[in-house]
Amino acid sequence: MHNMPNEVTEVFAAYPLKVKQALLQIRQWIEHVASENLQIGELSECLKWGEPSYITLNGIGTTLRLGRVRDSDSKFALLVHCQTRLVADFKEVYPDCEYDKNRAFLLDSAQPLPEQIIKHFILLALTYHLKR
Repeated sequence: MHNMPNEVTEVFAAYPLKVKQALLQIRQWIEHVASENLQIGELSECLKWGEPSYITLNGIGTTLRLGRVRDSDSKFALLVHCQTRLVADFKEVYPDCEYDKNRAFLLDSAQPLPEQIIKHFILLALTYHLKR
């Protein structure tokens, strides 16, 4: 997944600088989490709903999208399919984090990125179907 598709590059380029920097860091963590867990295997990077999206080629994960929160120059989201239990389950472990219903884990690029929490969310998304 090292080479970013052109359409994904264009979307990242359109984000406000701090959001772009945060999301590019998270993209690196997605690669890192996938490389550390052999069950995840290879990832596909594409656009879904106009947002950079990451999915396991072997089907064990749910799609993880990276997006900007509308009307904010600093907020962004890690989004998953709204019919998964991922966000609900994550809220039980991290109740003090910010969420958008059952579809997104919200973050603010004006704050330090909680690396371990984000990596945990990435791991849960990329291995979602293993636990079902």
